[in-house]
Amino acid sequence: MIRLPKADVKPLQVLARQGNDLNRLGDLATLLVTGSNIPLPPLSENTRAANISGQRTSDLSIGVGISIMASIIGAMAAPSLG
Repeated sequence: MIRLPKADVKPLQVLARQGNDLNRLGDLATLLVTGSNIPLPPLSENTRAANISGQRTSDLSIGVGISIMASIIGAMAAPSLG
């Protein structure tokens, strides 16, 4: 499952993740045989999507970490932390 649309990934394309690599296995129609009663879903390409923006960071301040730990310990019925 691809979270965000990418120009080089087509609908119903099967991908496999191996470590940090993403390998294309092929189209779903070539990898699986559909039954006579269950066709492949219809494709819809070049459909506009909402604008997506954001940033990813691995930084977490110590104050946030302590606050999270205090809520977890508090939920376990420990005395309140200062």
